[in-house]
Amino acid sequence: NCVNQHEKSALLLAIENNDIDMCELLLEHKVAGIDSLFHAIELNFLAGVETILKHNASIDARIVGESSYFLAGITPMILAAYNNNYEILKLLNKFGHELKITLPPPLSFSGSTTAHCSTEMKLESANERQMICKAKASPAYITLMYEDAIHLEIYDMVKHLRKNACIEHEFSDFYNELETQVETFMCNILDQVRSSEELACLFKYDFVPMSSDKESFKQHDKIYTLTKQYLKYNAQNTIFLVSLIQILALAYMKYRYTPFLRSGHIILRSLLQVFIGLLFPLWSLVYVIAPASKIGSFITLPAVSFECHIMSDVMFIFILIGNIISKSVSTHYLGAPPTALEWLTLLWIIGKWVQEAQECFNRGWNSYFGDWWNYNDLWHLLLFSVAIVFRCVDYTMYHGDEIHANSTHVLRTEWSAYEPRIISEGLLSWAYVFIFLRLLSLTRSNRNLGPLQVSLARMIVDVVQFLCIFGLVMFAFALGLSELYWFYGTNESKVMLCGNGTSASECVQHSSPFSSIGCSLQDLFWALFGHIDIAVLSLSGKHQFTEIVGRSLVATYHVVAIIVMLNMLIAMMSKSYERTSENEEIEWKFHRTAMWIRFIRREVIRPPPMNVFPNP
Repeated sequence: NCVNQHEKSALLLAIENNDIDMCELLLEHKVAGIDSLFHAIELNFLAGVETILKHNASIDARIVGESSYFLAGITPMILAAYNNNYEILKLLNKFGHELKITLPPPLSFSGSTTAHCSTEMKLESANERQMICKAKASPAYITLMYEDAIHLEIYDMVKHLRKNACIEHEFSDFYNELETQVETFMCNILDQVRSSEELACLFKYDFVPMSSDKESFKQHDKIYTLTKQYLKYNAQNTIFLVSLIQILALAYMKYRYTPFLRSGHIILRSLLQVFIGLLFPLWSLVYVIAPASKIGSFITLPAVSFECHIMSDVMFIFILIGNIISKSVSTHYLGAPPTALEWLTLLWIIGKWVQEAQECFNRGWNSYFGDWWNYNDLWHLLLFSVAIVFRCVDYTMYHGDEIHANSTHVLRTEWSAYEPRIISEGLLSWAYVFIFLRLLSLTRSNRNLGPLQVSLARMIVDVVQFLCIFGLVMFAFALGLSELYWFYGTNESKVMLCGNGTSASECVQHSSPFSSIGCSLQDLFWALFGHIDIAVLSLSGKHQFTEIVGRSLVATYHVVAIIVMLNMLIAMMSKSYERTSENEEIEWKFHRTAMWIRFIRREVIRPPPMNVFPNP
């Protein structure tokens, strides 16, 4: 057990020289090799590792304390995974080695626990988690421990890495790199697939032609479930490479029985798609009456169902536009009954509620509320529904009432500020905005508009983040200006500002707009667009110090808010657009897959309002 001047034992020298005979001789004579197994693994000396394990399996081997060669707490399995050595990992697994994590006991915040001890326990726990995660993310370890590299358990590991990155912000870059490493490895495997049969073998399903019968649909349901799982974990790199392959690109499934929708001249193809979509009431009725017939099952095809849903939304938009154009004073009075277009709108709203309920039931709560576009759908449906309730209240209050028999002659200028009819119109104005955004979500399938929509979504996130910071800045200046000008919005201030023969117009002009926090926030917001008059800060030559401070606050606000922060927002949005443009193909195909999977899994078949009829 002697060592030389370099602190190397005879067994370590034999390992470094790949001398297997000397290793066996030393081990037979019980020569102690405390770190010999670790050195053999580090040098990728497979024969030496096997020889050492035969003499002593060293299942509980672990580096304890300080070491000039290895990290504290590292195990043979972790070290082999670090080196990405499949053969050594397989050998260690054969002799009973496995990855174990021994987390410290729960932290105690009692008076007997010092801050230093608590910090040390946290650091040790974080280091051990990092070692385990790095080992499990090794391609060699994934290949050994998982039957296939596309197994859903690997996405559980990716999800775990993302969770750690969110919890341990100090090491988020480390976990993000491991996540990228795992996804890149899976992409490399998928890139080796050369045929549909190989893909079927990899994903473990029977490669058979797809038909409209339920048994065939169940055979392909596993692929859809797997794809949904990828979308759930936001595995954009994996989806990109899978989309290049025949089946998971959805070209194989999406156009299986409708090749005419992707062939021919673009104008003829577009006209055919519009024609098929316009006939969605016919396809829906036939599906209800004879779902097993060829015509009845036609709407169940993903491409046909998609075109029908688009045309349903477009028709709903035209109904809303027609409702706005057809308004007239003669039919727009208190207690007026609904028009024909308003009845159609009600029917569509009911159908959309049914569609959202079906989608939520088929996808599950977590998956449904994980799609941000569903929040837009629910929001505009709630606005429409509440607006309809107020219209019903208006009709109930005034229709047929003798007291309001002449309500048709009541001018709109004489209506109460909070009439149910006025409240309904206000809700509908916002509902129209969100219903038009619904059409934006359907452009994800378009090759030209899809990437732009992805960029827009990223920019909206930037705007929300920016508003959090900008709101604090605006509120800070609003507090300062309110504290400075609160007196000049009171009646007592008019005695000072409007005295000495000052005209009424000048008196109104000198009324301070920053007399309260609400008024200050409102004026500062419109100041961003130049709608503020500096003259309102003037105090008629009185209290000049207050006037100077007020002008300096407004000037500073313009510099900070308009020159600095708005340009920062533009830079953030430009960065998001560039990031999306760099990965345009990946981003677009990922979001397109997320949209198409709804129609491929037949979560929604008939569009509104034809879905109000029970399913066959």
